[in-house]
Amino acid sequence: MTATILRSLRPTIALVTMLVLLLALMASPAAAGSAKKCQVRNVTRGLTYSKLAPALKAAKQKNKLTVRGVCVSRSTITNKRLTITGIRTKKSGPPTLKGTGKAPVLKIKGTKASVTLKGLTILGKRSQQLAFPGGGIRGIRAIVTLKN
Repeated sequence: MTATILRSLRPTIALVTMLVLLLALMASPAAAGSAKKCQVRNVTRGLTYSKLAPALKAAKQKNKLTVRGVCVSRSTITNKRLTITGIRTKKSGPPTLKGTGKAPVLKIKGTKASVTLKGLTILGKRSQQLAFPGGGIRGIRAIVTLKN
């Protein structure tokens, strides 16, 4: 009798399992679409990137970059003059640079480096196991300007 009941419940159990998996996928950050995706635009050169590091590497002196969404970063800017501005929209939310805990969110270095950061949220984890724990911005012989 138990085997008969189990056989009759199999389609129901399978359907419930599929619904639970579907709901879990819909709730995942990946399913949120581009709502929080990183988008970096080099306004000066007319180029768009999905990650911050390549955008910073390709940027030339005095370029202006905009950031939308959440960009995971542990990038270094060496001897460049840049302006990085966060753009907040309903779809992308607050522009955020988020660290990994392995290095500063942004490291700005060099006597010719002058970076202005406007309207960005900087989030970073701290790891006490490193000589220079992650999180925040680290300037080394550079000019760093923060504006809200």
